[in-house]
Amino acid sequence: MKVGKLVSRTAIVLAVILVALVARVLHQTHAFLDVEPVPVEDCEVIGDFTGSEDIEIDYETGIAYVSSFDFRGSSLGEQVNGEIYMFNPGDPIGSLKVATKTRPEILNIHGLSLYNKPEGGKQLYLINHNPEGEKVEVFDLVDGGMLVHKETITGPGLVSPNDLVVVGERQFYFSNDDSTRDLTRRMLHHLFGGVAGDITFFDGSEFQVVYEVDGMANGITTSRDGQQVFAVNMHAMEVYALARQADNSLKLVEKQQLDFPVDNLNLDREGNLWGAGQGSFLDAMLNLLYPERLSASQVVRIKLAQGKMLPAEKIYANLGDQYASSSVVATYGNRFFLGSFVGRGILGCTLPDSK
Repeated sequence: MKVGKLVSRTAIVLAVILVALVARVLHQTHAFLDVEPVPVEDCEVIGDFTGSEDIEIDYETGIAYVSSFDFRGSSLGEQVNGEIYMFNPGDPIGSLKVATKTRPEILNIHGLSLYNKPEGGKQLYLINHNPEGEKVEVFDLVDGGMLVHKETITGPGLVSPNDLVVVGERQFYFSNDDSTRDLTRRMLHHLFGGVAGDITFFDGSEFQVVYEVDGMANGITTSRDGQQVFAVNMHAMEVYALARQADNSLKLVEKQQLDFPVDNLNLDREGNLWGAGQGSFLDAMLNLLYPERLSASQVVRIKLAQGKMLPAEKIYANLGDQYASSSVVATYGNRFFLGSFVGRGILGCTLPDSK
């Protein structure tokens, strides 16, 4: 075979491989996902902190907690540190303040979960991506809801923790968005596919994988009675309803397909499921690096009837010009509060069906 033909055929093969890889990335990142706007006009930005990835509301005390971490700065190599804020949903602008009285020196915060002790007292648990290793930090609530650091939980089950839900003191379920321990392979999985996440249970002393997810495990919460766990497969754009077993393992009961990748999950006061997320992963990743690149924010509500998920209702959708890259929604009264892993502050809006 002549050298020219060999070079030509090699170039064609390489071009085909390159096209296939590009197509794979575009498919994996939902690059062509359409977002149909669902506007909500009565909204205001609350606070000037960066990155509000998760929000937890204590319906008994009327206090909301917000995680703050500059994911954009961190991705660009800046030395950043996180914080927890608190506010009264009835007066969010006037009441917003730092919530921690004592805290670990480093807080690279991801998911939050509030726990009410049966004997009284409350705790807040959070995922901390500490450079020394993944950790779960536990805070006691004191003096009107202020946070005092109690302990740090570590262990081999914390591979790539994303969100958690506490079901007992020092007992919680959490999602590993990718159970691959090698960071480089994990990044390649998110671009080209192959992500295999899991839900792991910590019983106070040991970690046990209780459900494997063929995709990116993300938001997680429980039903009001604690008998079901709801979890997100972000890449598949699915929400799972999982029944808790006597040994704390999980069994799939049903799943619902959505039209966008939900990030975090929360329950409202009535026990309905709420989820927020972006549009395409590609837009979200580009927005992480370039703030001028728009990334959508979307909100759905899934009502529950006798433990079954009713069809999701789209409550809000914006292309990113009002508020970009939403990651969580929490409701209180006739308002919902939207957080973003890259945005400034949080977005507070009046629910459309409450006017």
